[in-house]
Amino acid sequence: MAERKGNVMFKTIAPKILEAIARRTAPVLFPSYFNGILEAGTHYIPLQPNDSNVSEVVQKLRDDTFLADMVDRRMRRLGPDLILSCPFMPGRSLP
Repeated sequence: MAERKGNVMFKTIAPKILEAIARRTAPVLFPSYFNGILEAGTHYIPLQPNDSNVSEVVQKLRDDTFLADMVDRRMRRLGPDLILSCPFMPGRSLP
């Protein structure tokens, strides 16, 4: 097994990210693959791991028009399937 260590890259979207998106928030995330579903700058605000773009992130968080447009784009792409997949959304009950 030692020779295989580090050869498998496993990345997925955490449920807490999907729930935040379903609630129409504007997440600030480190750029990642996110299963090819979310695109940096289009569906979430990317923060570089070294914080080199923190002032740009703050500027975007203060721009209500940008935030509303980003949330609308993301919801059009993901649609109601995302909301139905999140059990902690208002009006949903746990199985």
